[in-house]
Amino acid sequence: IRCEVDENFEHLAELASIYGDTMDRTGAGDDLRFNEEYFRRLVSELGDQAIHYVCFDADDEMVGASIYLRGSSFLNAHLGGSRSGMGLISPATLETETARSHGRSLGLDHLNLGGGVGGADDGLMAFKRGFSETTAPFQVWRWIVDADRYVQLSSGFFPAYRNPKTATSKYRTDE
Repeated sequence: IRCEVDENFEHLAELASIYGDTMDRTGAGDDLRFNEEYFRRLVSELGDQAIHYVCFDADDEMVGASIYLRGSSFLNAHLGGSRSGMGLISPATLETETARSHGRSLGLDHLNLGGGVGGADDGLMAFKRGFSETTAPFQVWRWIVDADRYVQLSSGFFPAYRNPKTATSKYRTDE
């Protein structure tokens, strides 16, 4: 397996497919499913803050891909996956090492792999701890500053919170 940076984001369709396979294989909910358009818009909006890593097998078939987000001193794993049927060969291990090495070459001091699914101490977290036992607190704010606009945008589902079955009234807008 070889992994590299997809500098021109030429493989986003394959990323969407691989990511979808991973979500199917892991039984992920609708709130964790994103299509090719999501990835295209993400890299368009973020520009050079988005980095796409891709992995290929000996036959040049793409077997893994991820999007990382670049900050001022860190590289943050965002979304990715690997093809099913890889057996004991994990493209994610080499991909993570490629991201670490590439991040260092960019002068970034930290690689944030995130946690387990929904913050759980699960198999995903165990995989990530295989790279480092170092952990740090992480929080996400879900603050709605324009309730009327949020409801308008959420009619198609927007975030509300990325679940089309979630009622927008669940999220307080008066604080």
